[in-house]
Amino acid sequence: MIVADANLIAYFAVEGTRTPASRLVFAKDRVWIAPELWRAEVLSVLSGRIRRNEDTLEGAELDYLYAESLMRSNTYAVDFRRVLSVVAQTGCTGYDSQYIALAEDRRVKLVTTDGGILANAKHVAVSPAQFLAA
Repeated sequence: MIVADANLIAYFAVEGTRTPASRLVFAKDRVWIAPELWRAEVLSVLSGRIRRNEDTLEGAELDYLYAESLMRSNTYAVDFRRVLSVVAQTGCTGYDSQYIALAEDRRVKLVTTDGGILANAKHVAVSPAQFLAA
C-alpha cells in the first residue's frame, strides 16, 4: 500500500510522458490510497488540459472515470488536526499535508513528484524513481 498524490493519479489516468513511471509504480504496488482531496486536484489537472486544448471534454471525462475506478474504494478523510500538525512540522501546504498525514497515519510511503513534499517530508515521501529502486 502507498499513498499516491494527485499528480501520480493523474499521470496514471492521463496518457503522457510520466504515465509509464506511474504505471510501473502501480505494477510494484497495486493498492493506492489518497485523501478525498485527490478528486478536486485531478479535476483541476483535467480542467487545465481542457482550457489549453490538450484534451476534449469527453476525453477528460474518461480520464476522470479511469482515475475514479482506480481510487474509488481507497479514498479517505483526513482529520483537520492531523493536517494542521503536519503543516506545523513540515511547512507544507494544507493540501500537501493531507497526503503526508495519511501516509504517516497508515505507516506507508507517499509517492509524489512534488519537490516541496519531497524536500520537507523525507521521512515519508519518495519519488516514483526512489520507490521503484527500493
